[in-house]
Amino acid sequence: MDPITIGTTLITSFATKGGSETIKTLNDIWYLAFGRLQLFSDQKRAKHEAFLESYKNELVQEISAIPEENLIEPPLSIVGPALEAS
Repeated sequence: MDPITIGTTLITSFATKGGSETIKTLNDIWYLAFGRLQLFSDQKRAKHEAFLESYKNELVQEISAIPEENLIEPPLSIVGPALEAS
């Protein structure tokens, strides 16, 4: 039998049946070693998302506070470079 086929068969059977406790142990070790790092990154990500949502809401409030008669389309000399730069 081909060594690649044997290896693939062993890995597949290990991952699906026989090695669930071993995989759980490896997951536990990984979590103990790097769990705080993941917690830290999750907290930073949550703070960033909350800040971004707050910024969006603040921007919508500021824009909606502009009276309709004061809204004008910007000249092309302003819009063109701004779109190119973005």
